[in-house]
Parts: sequence; C-alpha cells; structure tokens
Amino acid sequence: MDQHMAMQSAEGLSHDHSFKVTGILGKVNGVATFGALHTACNNYGECQKMTLTPTKGHDDCMPALAEIPVTLAKYGHAPVKVIFTDNVRGDKSALERAFPSLLHDVSPVPSSTLADLALPDGWHVCRLGSTFQINSRMNCLMDELHGVDDGGELFIAMDLEWPVDRETGIYGKVSLISFAYEKAVYLIPVAQYTQDDGYLKLPSSLLVVLRSKRIRKIGVQVKGDLTRLYNDCGFSNSDELPFAGALELGPMAKDQNMTDHARVSLSDLTELVLRRYLPKDESVRVSTRWDDPELSSEQETYAALNVYAAWAIYKAFSTIPSVGPVTPSTPAGTHIQFMSRVGGLTVAYGYIARHQPKQFNRENVTKTRVVVTISSITVPAYLVRAELLSSHQETSLSTLGTQLPFSMLCCRRDLHTCAAHDQALDIHQAPPSPPPYQPIKTPYHMSELDTAQAVDLGEPSLMADDRPDTSSLEQATSDAEKDAHGLHQAESLAELVSCAISIEISEVRSRVIGV
Repeated sequence: MDQHMAMQSAEGLSHDHSFKVTGILGKVNGVATFGALHTACNNYGECQKMTLTPTKGHDDCMPALAEIPVTLAKYGHAPVKVIFTDNVRGDKSALERAFPSLLHDVSPVPSSTLADLALPDGWHVCRLGSTFQINSRMNCLMDELHGVDDGGELFIAMDLEWPVDRETGIYGKVSLISFAYEKAVYLIPVAQYTQDDGYLKLPSSLLVVLRSKRIRKIGVQVKGDLTRLYNDCGFSNSDELPFAGALELGPMAKDQNMTDHARVSLSDLTELVLRRYLPKDESVRVSTRWDDPELSSEQETYAALNVYAAWAIYKAFSTIPSVGPVTPSTPAGTHIQFMSRVGGLTVAYGYIARHQPKQFNRENVTKTRVVVTISSITVPAYLVRAELLSSHQETSLSTLGTQLPFSMLCCRRDLHTCAAHDQALDIHQAPPSPPPYQPIKTPYHMSELDTAQAVDLGEPSLMADDRPDTSSLEQATSDAEKDAHGLHQAESLAELVSCAISIEISEVRSRVIGV
C-alpha cells in the first residue's frame, strides 16, 4: 500500500488530522495509544500518506510528509505546488521546510490591503524594569481608582507574552505583562521575578492591580491570560485571591453585531473595528526570547501594538450605542442596520420611517413589520422577502432602490439598532469607508421592457419645448379608474406637509414609453 501511494502524483496536497479513528482503537489501561490519524491526499482525492500520531504536533506528522517530495522525484512526478490546510499561519513555516518547492517562483503579497496599525501621536511606550518603577506606576493607578466614584471602574488594556519553543512546543512562564492606559503603554518584564521553585513572585502593588475587580482588564481571551498568570505565580493550589476584572472584547463585538460569534482574534477585530492591519510576525510571536533580560525593538513594538489595539478597540466600542432589536416601542428616526436572513450579514443601513401607515404598497404594516427608509446599500444583490412585496416575488435591493434614499417594508426581526452609518469607529484617522451603493441614473427605467423588443426612443428633438402640447389628452379622465390606495397615500402625505408651505400650481408634462 505504501508503495502504491508513493507512486502517485501530487501537484496539490491537502492534509488534516482526524480523531474519530483513534477513539475506536484499542487502549492500554484505558489510555489511547494514538491521539490522531494524520492523512494527506493529492489533488485527485487519492491518499498520499496516512500516519497514526500521538499528538497534533508538527514533530509527529511532518517527518512523514517530508518523504513525499523524495518519492515524487524518484518516480518522475512534478513537485508539490500547493498545499491546503486549515491552519495556514501555524503550518506555513513547517510545510515550507518539508516542501521547498512551495517557495519556487512565488511572490509574496501583503497580508492585508489595510494600513498597518501604529501608535498615534501622543502615545509613548514605557518599560518598567525595576520593582520601584512597577510599584510607583501601579500605585498611581490605584490612586486614580480611588478618585473614581464609589462603585466606579477603571479600564486598562492587558496582554501577556511567554516564551515558546517552536520545535518542541514547550512553553515557559509568563515573562512580559503589557498595560495600555491613557496614551501610555507599560511593558513589565516579569521573568526576573522567577524564584528557585520556578514560580513568579510579583511585586505587591502589581498583585493588588491584578486582583482588583474594579480595574477592568481589557483584551481578547484575557480571562485565560489571567488564569495562566495566576498559575505561574503558584497560586493554583492555595487560598490566594484570584486575579479578577477580565473584560473580553469578543462578546462585546458580538453584542455590537460585528461578528457572528464571541471567539474572534485580536487581528480580526483590529481589521473590523479600526480598519487597520495588526502585524503578527511569527518569528517574533512564537519565540524563546521573550524571557531575555533585554527585549529587542521588534518584540517591544509587537507587545505595544497588541495591547494598544485592545485599548483602541474598546474605546471605539464605547463610542457607539449598544446594538439591540427593533421593537414596537423603538422610536421613529432610530438608525438601523438591515440584516440578511442567513448569516446575519449587514446588507443595508437606514432609519425607521417617521410615518407608519396601515398599509405600504398594498401590504399590511403589522406589529412584526415596520416601514424603514434605506439610506445606503452594502449588498445590492440581496433578495428581499417575497411576502413584503406587492409582487410577492423576491426582489434585489438594487432593483427596489433605483434612487437613494427609498422606503420599504421590513420584518422587525431582520433589523437591529445601530449608530449612524457615517459615524467613525476608529478613534484615530482611518481610511475612508467604501462609498454607499449608488445606482446609475438613466433617463428611463427600462427594467420592465421586453429585452427582445426594440424600442425606438425617437429623436432628441421630441423632448424639446417645441413639442406639440398634448397635456389635455394625456390628462383626460377617459379609461381612468379610481385609485383608492393612491388617494389614501396622498391624504397621509398631506398631513405631513406643513400648511406654511406654498405650492405653486404648474403644468406637468410627461412622456410615457411602453405599449
């Protein structure tokens, strides 16, 4: 079988781990002998390599994958050109070492089209390298907390770094604590406080800050970071007070309807909220040098940007109101975002219309429906529910909104309140958002014309003022029917128009195209 697999071509590969097979294999004293089944398939779906591994680590699966280029060359096949994986960031370096052909004739492209995140003017990075410096700065934070009203809270961004051996996967104790607060980033190297027993003995003032529930620590997975730091201090089996005050950005982003789930990375939040790219150099992020006595400039920049990003995202969230459902008590004029039925994607922005008639385009306006004014469209091809339209056929937003703004009937469950669409989320200068959808203006609306039938629009002179006056014929009442619905809408509109507005009666001339 191995010989047959080795003889197959593999210009494209995909690999992954499976944990179902190992669950039904025999166990020794109740312990599974293998942790995963690693499989690699070629671009034809044929199995190229299959290995039982004790863990998901690269050390267990990469040696087997590294044999594939050797057998491909042995049997005269072309080298591997592309590999599909579900963890590009984690597997990239190891796969490139095992398959050097992946680097051949490849031009790197930027990871993002957004500008890189940088500390804005006025921010500074301060390294607290001594116990005196740490105690002084932490005491200042506690003094500021005492100045807050009773029960009030102080908010700081927090991030941790620790050394990791890329080859073995072994990691050490927390070696750097980063705080961001009011235009300052504080880098606190704590590897120097490692005792003979391997645990950290942090300065007393730093422990007070970490244990304070009123000092909220902002970050992504910050609760797990506090637990890791607590364990690294040797408090896991003691009666010491836990480190408290975690404030997760993930659930906040979900509440703001920025993401579909609360588990989101700091890099993704930086792109979504700040419209910036957060650089994550793998050689810096995963390194054994985080416990060095002196950090490199790359490490300090990496740590400072991470904790600043958390602070900036929190500040951006605090400037916009909480997202909530649209209820019958939601006042007119409230800004809303129109969500897709599946996936919760924002397809349009607008506000609740001031006037809510009993009927809109011959469709009843009920407790579960509301008339909204759409001011901008983000997904022109989105199909509006058929039951909300007089045609009873799903129609795209671009067809309904030939000109912005326009009114339409929506289900309340498809709407969420939000800030004004033009309100900036970035607390510093951000790239301008893409312009809202604006349909091309044409002199005639041709969507209902038979595309197979040629239409002669006539000479341009027919639209001139010297055209014969046929207004009396055009406005004749013969063959006309009473439009009760139109009359009702006209009466409703008249109630909204101020009596102070003077209306000048003038002749209206139109040209109708059609059959």
